[in-house]
Amino acid sequence: MPHYRLHTPDQTIDLGDFDNAQEALESAVSSQSEKIPVDGSLELQIGDDWHAVDIEGDMP
Repeated sequence: MPHYRLHTPDQTIDLGDFDNAQEALESAVSSQSEKIPVDGSLELQIGDDWHAVDIEGDMP
């Protein structure tokens, strides 16, 4: 099971192990929403590579 981390402009949040990136992001939104910037860039680390994440709609 892959390990995921989320990178914001000011910090990196360790999300843990998930079956896929969508589960990791859903977990981040529900459990880490106060740490994720509303207006800023987000990157998700999958393995050794970082991938940009587009935010659409309202964050809870």
